[in-house]
Amino acid sequence: MLKKLIVASAVLALFFACSSDDGGDPPKGGETSSSSEGNGGNNGGNSSSSSLDTPEPVISEIFISRFRTATAAINAEPFKTYPYSYTQRGGVDEDLRQFWNVHLEECPIRGAVEDDAKAPDLATCQVEDRSDAVLQNTLTNRYSPLRYKIDGVSLGYPEQGIEMKEYNLKGTGDQAALGLNVDIAEPPVKNIGELGNKEIDGTIAFLVKYRGGAHEFRIVSKEDGDFWYYEIPASTEIITIEIPVGELKGMGTFISEDDVVKPFNVEEIAKFLWVVEYKDDNPGYNTGTLLIDDLLVKVKR
Repeated sequence: MLKKLIVASAVLALFFACSSDDGGDPPKGGETSSSSEGNGGNNGGNSSSSSLDTPEPVISEIFISRFRTATAAINAEPFKTYPYSYTQRGGVDEDLRQFWNVHLEECPIRGAVEDDAKAPDLATCQVEDRSDAVLQNTLTNRYSPLRYKIDGVSLGYPEQGIEMKEYNLKGTGDQAALGLNVDIAEPPVKNIGELGNKEIDGTIAFLVKYRGGAHEFRIVSKEDGDFWYYEIPASTEIITIEIPVGELKGMGTFISEDDVVKPFNVEEIAKFLWVVEYKDDNPGYNTGTLLIDDLLVKVKR
């Protein structure tokens, strides 16, 4: 079961505006998103149409997250949640204490209380040699337990993104991920159906804006082993890839014994993950950096 190190503080939550330039053509099977506005219409203003005619569905795009700091952006997004990261070695949560001077009183494992915004000095608390860590992001315990800081990658003010820096997967069970839940509550986490959120009903595609290593985009249920996924290729430029729901693959109970994928259902979504896992047959997959700029859905209503 996937286990998360959740970025719990609204102070550290990073929701940033997407960049205006996709930086190139998308990989095969994807299409670039030209704007965040709806790209569909009704009957096109045909004056001869009868009022009894059924209007054509409208296709529009909705930001799930722009990964920006402004509270206003959070309030404008469907789930109002914050990004996080997790890492595993050999199938268990990575022990970050080995890269932190835990024996020093000024370097606690848990974060400072909210009325003390001063985080521990990295020069004192973070060990110099972290070459064996899954990620090369800096560590922080500000406001929460020790974790990687995955935010704050500048794409040109005010645009920023979230990033896993220089991941290094060495063996079976090694994994790293960026995540975004649809519920901010403590476990048990609810899915979209239980939350009664209808804002992305009619989803026909997901649009991921990214740069970096090959990875899986996962749309996960409350059970971590049950998810739809799409394999996203590496890109050296920031691009947007469009993932139609009909091209999603299944894992766990979302695929049958005869390889039939369970029909996509928005109401079963509990989280979105961008995951890199160790592959013994593809060494190039095991190292790299992954930046996520923003996540949108295309809806048809």
